[in-house]
Amino acid sequence: MDKQVRQALGGKKRSSPTAAAALRHAVLSVTAGVKPAYLYDQGTCRAVDLATAVSLCRVQPSLAAPAADGDSGPQPDLAVLELVQAADDSAADDGWSGIEPADKAKVIAALFVVERGIFHRHLQHLGRLFAPINGGGGSANGDGGSLEHCDSESPDPFVLPLPVVVDASGESPHEAGPDKTEPLGSALAGLSHAVQSSATDLGQDTAHHVPIVSVVAQPEWPLAAVVGALLGYPVVYTTSPDGRTCLSGRDLQLWELRCAGGIADSGCGETIRPDGFAQPITAFTVPAALVEAPRVAEATAAWRQLVLEKVAASTSLADPDVRVTTVNYPSVSL
Repeated sequence: MDKQVRQALGGKKRSSPTAAAALRHAVLSVTAGVKPAYLYDQGTCRAVDLATAVSLCRVQPSLAAPAADGDSGPQPDLAVLELVQAADDSAADDGWSGIEPADKAKVIAALFVVERGIFHRHLQHLGRLFAPINGGGGSANGDGGSLEHCDSESPDPFVLPLPVVVDASGESPHEAGPDKTEPLGSALAGLSHAVQSSATDLGQDTAHHVPIVSVVAQPEWPLAAVVGALLGYPVVYTTSPDGRTCLSGRDLQLWELRCAGGIADSGCGETIRPDGFAQPITAFTVPAALVEAPRVAEATAAWRQLVLEKVAASTSLADPDVRVTTVNYPSVSL
C-alpha cells in the first residue's frame, strides 16, 4: 500500500517511504481528532495527487477499530484543503475558486488534509473565539457548510483557548496587539465563508473519492498565523510582509507530539497493533523569552492536556510522547 501512496505523491523522485509513512500517520491523527488538520509540506505535490494518496490511506483497515460484528465501521470523511495565492488579479472577490480550480497560473500556499466534520467544528470554534476581538456577537462561521458532513460518532472538535498571537515582525518577539489579532480573525472568518461556499460543489458521494476544496488566500491575510491556527497550534506567529522574522538566532522552545500508529495484522483488519515507529504528529515553537508569560503557559498546558486525551481515546494511535526541547536556528522564515 505504501508503494501506491508514493506513486500517487509523485513517484520516487518526489516521494519516499518516509513520506508515505508520515502521510499514513497524519491521516490516522486527523481521523482521531488529535490535530484539526495536517499540513503536507513534503515535495511538490498537486492537490489532486495528495487527494489520491489520502484515499489510498483511508481504505486501509487501520483507520477504524473493528466493531463487534467484524465490520470496520464508517470510513473517515476526509478532504484536501488547498490554499492558493493567485498569480494574477482574477481571483473571485469572495476568495472562492471552486472545487476544481481553474487552470490559471497560481501558487500553492499550503495543502492540508482534514476530516471534514472535525475541521468544520474547529473553524466554528475559532470563529467564536475571535468574534469578540472583531466586534462580532457570535460565530463567524454560521451554522451550515460543506465540511459539516460528519457522523454522530466523530471525535469531538479540537477545542483550545484562543491561540496566543506572537508578533515576530519587529526587533524582538512579543504578544501581539489588536492590530495583529484582528486581521487574523478576519482572515479565519473569510476562509470559513469560502469553505462553506463549496457546499453545493462537493456533492455527497465521498465514499471512494477525497474531495478537494480550493480557497484563494487574500493578500491581506497573515498567512503564517492562519496556518498555525488551522493546525491547532496554541501559539501562532505574525511576520513581516515578506515572511521574515526576528526569530533567527533566538532560543525557541520546541513542543513536539510523537505517537506510534496502528496497522492491521496481516492486512486483513482483524486486529490493530502499534507499528512500533514513533512518528512526529505535530510540532510548534514558542520564543523562550515568552514561555513563562501567563497566557502562553496556559495555552501550551491546555494543548498538552488535549492532545494526550485525544490519543488516549484513539483506537489507532498509541504511546504518546510530548517532547519539549530548546532549539536555536540561524535562519527562521515563515
